[in-house]
Amino acid sequence: MKKIISLMVLLVVLMLLTGCVQQAPDQQQTQQQTQASQETPTRTQPEESSKFSFNMLYNYGLIKEYEYKITSSAGGQQNTINMKYKISSDTANGKAAWLQQSDMDLQGSTATVKMWLDKNSLACLKTLTVVNVAGQTIQQEGQCPTEGANSDSTTADAVVNYVGKESVTVPAGTFSAKKYESDGVYYWIADNVPLPLKVSYGGEESMFMELVSYK
Repeated sequence: MKKIISLMVLLVVLMLLTGCVQQAPDQQQTQQQTQASQETPTRTQPEESSKFSFNMLYNYGLIKEYEYKITSSAGGQQNTINMKYKISSDTANGKAAWLQQSDMDLQGSTATVKMWLDKNSLACLKTLTVVNVAGQTIQQEGQCPTEGANSDSTTADAVVNYVGKESVTVPAGTFSAKKYESDGVYYWIADNVPLPLKVSYGGEESMFMELVSYK
C-alpha cells in the first residue's frame, strides 16, 4: 500500500510540474477578464536591454490569485491543464518569501503544491507537496526548478535577450507584448499586466503557459 501511495505522490508531482495532464473542459475567454487585466496599474517594466530583475516580470505584490493554462507536447502528445495559484507572504530558510500555492483534485484525491520564492530574486527556496489519498495525508519535499524565473540559479539581475514586440492572444485576452528570452525560456509581457502573458520552455512550442486570469 505504501509503495502504491508513493508512486501516486510521484505521479502527481510530475503532473503538476510538467503539465502532462489532460483537461476535460475548455476555458472560455471573457470580456470581463480582459477588462480586468487592462485596469491593473502600470508597473515598472524591463528595458529593452540585457539585464533585468525577474521581479519586473512577476509582480507578486500586486496579486493574490492567478491562473495559467499549461500545454505540453511531451511524448509527442499534446496535453493541457489549468492551474490556479495563490500568493501570500511568508518566510523560508530565514528569508522573506512569497508562498505560491496551487491545489488540484485528481480522481478523488487532492494535491497541494507549495513553493517558497525569495522576495528579492524570486529564486525557489523550497517546495512541498501534500497529497490526500485513500484517507491518508502524505507530505513530500520536492526539488526546485532548474530553469526559468524560479530556478535555484536565479539572480536579481538575469541576462536576457530582447526579441521584439508581438501581438499575443491568451485566454486573458489579446495584448501588445514585449518578448524576451533567457536560457531558452521565452517571456511575453505587457505594460499593464503584473505577470507574463505567456511563458515557453524547451523551444517555443514544447511546453508553454498562457495567462487565464488574475486578481
